[in-house]
Amino acid sequence: MKSVEISVKEGRLSPGRLQKTAEQILKDARRTTARAYSRAQDALRFSEDLTFAEQEIDQCGINQQIR
Repeated sequence: MKSVEISVKEGRLSPGRLQKTAEQILKDARRTTARAYSRAQDALRFSEDLTFAEQEIDQCGINQQIR
């Protein structure tokens, strides 16, 4: 789908066009199941998937005061 920039005024004048575009985008979006959502929550909570080890932080050169 091609991205097009429009003004606020144009958006207000053509809400149907915007809604149709949104429907097209959402039609192609992947659906999330309750099971997948729960597994992602568990991974974030218990597996520390989005955390960094001390060595990784040190490699980034983050100042000790910031931590």
